[in-house]
Amino acid sequence: MKTFFLIFLFCFTFLEAHDLTVKESVLIDENSTYILQDILQKEAKFQTIKKYSIGTIKNTAWIKLQIINTTNKKITKRLYNKRTRMDFIDVYILKNQQLVTNYKLGVSVEHHLRDNHFRASYFDIELLPQESIDIYIKQKTFTSMDLQWHLLNINDFNYYFELQDMIYFTVLGMLIVITVASFMLYFLLKLNYYLIYAVFSIVSATYQFSVAGYFYQYEFSLYFNTVSLYVSSAFGVILVSLFPISFFGLKKGEYKIIIMLLKFFIALRVLTLIAYIFYPLNADMLYMAKYGSLVSMSMMILLLILSIRTFMDKRVGSGFYLVANLVMTVGSVYFGLGLQGIVETSFFVFYPLTIGAVGQDIILAFALVYATYKIKKDNEINKELVDEYTKLSFLGQTVINIYHQWKSPVNNIYNSINHIEVAKEFQDKELDKIIDENLVQIKQNTEYLKETAFNYLAHYKDSSNPAEKINLYDEINSVVNLLKLESEKINLSIEIDSHKNLELFLRKNHLTNLLMILLENAMNIFKLRKITNPTIQIIVVQEANKIILKVQDNAGGIENKNVNTIFGKDYSASSSTGLGLFLAKEFLVPNLGGEIFVENVQGGAVFTLILSNYN
Repeated sequence: MKTFFLIFLFCFTFLEAHDLTVKESVLIDENSTYILQDILQKEAKFQTIKKYSIGTIKNTAWIKLQIINTTNKKITKRLYNKRTRMDFIDVYILKNQQLVTNYKLGVSVEHHLRDNHFRASYFDIELLPQESIDIYIKQKTFTSMDLQWHLLNINDFNYYFELQDMIYFTVLGMLIVITVASFMLYFLLKLNYYLIYAVFSIVSATYQFSVAGYFYQYEFSLYFNTVSLYVSSAFGVILVSLFPISFFGLKKGEYKIIIMLLKFFIALRVLTLIAYIFYPLNADMLYMAKYGSLVSMSMMILLLILSIRTFMDKRVGSGFYLVANLVMTVGSVYFGLGLQGIVETSFFVFYPLTIGAVGQDIILAFALVYATYKIKKDNEINKELVDEYTKLSFLGQTVINIYHQWKSPVNNIYNSINHIEVAKEFQDKELDKIIDENLVQIKQNTEYLKETAFNYLAHYKDSSNPAEKINLYDEINSVVNLLKLESEKINLSIEIDSHKNLELFLRKNHLTNLLMILLENAMNIFKLRKITNPTIQIIVVQEANKIILKVQDNAGGIENKNVNTIFGKDYSASSSTGLGLFLAKEFLVPNLGGEIFVENVQGGAVFTLILSNYN
């Protein structure tokens, strides 16, 4: 209950207390040259504060607080400014027109010169019964000026900021988890929007801790303390603008006007980002934040329009993206209005921006989770399509192989029939003998056709339980025999070095198809390069619970630049589609529970298949 009360108190109270009377007034030093003695002589020029937020100004503001203890007890209070990013603050406390003490505060003040290093600028006052004091506060900052100072009990002050610590570090933990997960997904899936999101999460956390004053409190260098705020702000909005282009895979010409405007604003933010990095050369460059906020507001509005368009187009993840942009746009626009002095800049500006940025981060995480789910579902569908394509591909290759195997026998049968017909037409005296001899030829060739068809059917038939016990040597030899006719055409020598009694329990069809792809791939290269004495060695080695199968050729090897891409779906060294090795790597090998890789050896290339836990 106390927590909610404090939050309410911090949100809605002004500078007043029941036991104290407070009067506030302000004087703007347009030349920023006044010192305390000058101010004391210009009492008449102080005006009652009508508006606490006066936007970004280059002038120095002098605030006068007249505080009277109306009770009969001693009172100790803490005054603080909710605007944590005030750059330079000098506090002078006077009693009876005499300077009692002074404080130097502000996040651009060197640590050894500042009276405390807490993230919020504060100082304590003590008033005796019926005592009054005058406080003069000199303020100058590069962003929006907040003239309001709040009185609070010290214990309540400490409790509130401890609660703030808990909230900020909880959010930090969430962002760390999200960032690590995004980096992992990027390295696994190689999708750029995971990288953009991961970097944005880091930038967002940096901005939140900078704007809250943590970097100053932990005594980071003033340069880092300043750059972390201004650069992270500009860099964050750049990343947010790049995210949808990658996430939705926008192509050239899509949402042309929006993207063109975004790119223009990105260029402006890049320029301001560079200026911020070199701000020590001229600190006035930091005043550009006022105009940078207008650019950022425009970018967020554009992104909101883009998110509405993508949602209307029913793009994947567009619903989450729309909500994320809506949250962030509200926060950033309110923050931008605060920098312009249109709305109050203390509590109600920076917390909506924090909530908007963190909210956007979290909701975008849901968008990425949904996108990852869609990728998984699409991959499952694609695998089914690949499976069907593989079957069709192998069926087509089987028809081609059968054609090569049947071509000669069919010609022989045709010639035998033709021979009989000619002999019968010319009433050859040895007609019976010719018929008998050709019938034998027809029968032999028919048997060959039947045996060939049976062998192919055995290799490509579907099975409800594809995993079965096989003899590895027999399966390799069977595939070699299926390609015998084609291998003879190029005088290919295929040597098998394997134990003849080695039995495995795996998916027979997948292994057969894989071997067929590797051998036919090598044969195509032999033909393409016109190798005179082509040789393939199939070597099988058993190591512990692993089977290592090597297919080595002497076709000259793979070009070094292509070794790592040979399994890509678009790679082809010949006129084929290039899908054979891609299907082998992405479909067949995983279903065999193994792994495959290729490397160049002397005179050729060797494909290595490793099968583990095959029993």
